[in-house]
Amino acid sequence: MKQFLLIIAMAMTATLCFSQVKQPVQWNFNAKKINAATYEIHLTASLDPGWHIYSQTTPDGGPVPTKIKFTANPLLVVQGAASETGKLEKNMNQYLVWM
Repeated sequence: MKQFLLIIAMAMTATLCFSQVKQPVQWNFNAKKINAATYEIHLTASLDPGWHIYSQTTPDGGPVPTKIKFTANPLLVVQGAASETGKLEKNMNQYLVWM
């Protein structure tokens, strides 16, 4: 019985070691004042080596596209859609990948 409990405890410990959440993307936010009531928001993703994010316009059937959501606020109005800039890479499947 002790051996069985030891094996279960070791298996649970091993599982916990491999189940840590990775945070490969760090986001930075900046606001640029356009006029008294308008601001332009810039979101910048810094990626760990070996990681990438997919374009917001990735076609259906492909990988999961990046989504940007803003929390609703009655004092603010979001105008326009988010645009993407940076190094665009197309892989063999023609999915859009931002590096």
